[in-house]
Amino acid sequence: MFNLYTTQIERTLEHYRQGCQQQITVSPKSSGEYIDELLGYFLQMQMQHNLSSTEQLLLRELSQIRAQGLIASRRGDFVSAEEMFVQGCKQFESARISHQGSLVYQAFQEPAQAYLDYRLGDFDSARKRIIQALTSDAILEDEYGYDILFIHRIHLVLNLVRNEAQKINFPQAITLASQLLSYLQGTSETLPLSSPWGSQRVALLPEDVFPVLVTQIIDEVAFILAGKSHQFVRELFAIITRYMQFSDENNFVAVPQVHEWLLVKQAFVNHHVPTFLERASNFLAGRRTDNLALWYAVVIDFLAVCEDYNFPGLPSLQQEVVSEALENEYFPRKFLPLLVDANLARESSHSVCI
Repeated sequence: MFNLYTTQIERTLEHYRQGCQQQITVSPKSSGEYIDELLGYFLQMQMQHNLSSTEQLLLRELSQIRAQGLIASRRGDFVSAEEMFVQGCKQFESARISHQGSLVYQAFQEPAQAYLDYRLGDFDSARKRIIQALTSDAILEDEYGYDILFIHRIHLVLNLVRNEAQKINFPQAITLASQLLSYLQGTSETLPLSSPWGSQRVALLPEDVFPVLVTQIIDEVAFILAGKSHQFVRELFAIITRYMQFSDENNFVAVPQVHEWLLVKQAFVNHHVPTFLERASNFLAGRRTDNLALWYAVVIDFLAVCEDYNFPGLPSLQQEVVSEALENEYFPRKFLPLLVDANLARESSHSVCI
């Protein structure tokens, strides 16, 4: 069966290597940090107009304490993180602050503590905190003019997706991610979550922010689908097709690489091997440095096809892919276990016990 696709596999491999040769340049505007900076800037501007200098000072102090708690959470120092969050809550509760100021505090404090819950495996608590933050954001948007927080709400929904994925509730995670992408695509008018959405809000997103948000969401979808059994991926992908439109004639607005990846994945899921190899070859040759997660997701699927059709050069190819990934500082580390485990498994299967 391998002989059927020998030429296409070798051509795809050549294009993979061609993609590896492209220099990676990451634009600051393509990162989540850019959105954080944008949110911070406009939030400060809004607070200067709406809140007293005393409240602004207090919220800045609480923000610094919260940042320390987040840093501790990320490095796994959960005791210190909890101490910082408790300290911030006590300081907040002992202060005199307006309803608007309280909402600003809750809009960012709840997601920070939700992240600690997430790291500790308390996914129900994390979800409740994120929903509370969504509610605070919506009130600040509608009643106090904090329009910039719509971006924050999109990011919070993405956090819900991650929370469900970490909970191993992959169908719910894919469903919510697909609904969010459909909403941003303009296929659906709203989201099945509390607080107002409305398609008009999407139209007001800054042009440089829209592709960043879409990329972050589709990356999470790629992480969820990678490495699962073929039947399970087929079931999950069926959820995506239920909510989204990505036919050959219907590009995802402003983010063509997402449309291209969905078509590659569709061919992989449907076992259309010639179509997959053709699309994967083109996708890998034109490595997009603004979305390496999708590029490596295609590499992983390509390796799976090579294995399915007994490509004789698979062991050395796996070594080649792992070496390139480990040397690439921008390689998405979520994919590393899939590459390393597959490589080790193959080495183990060829070892001789004495």
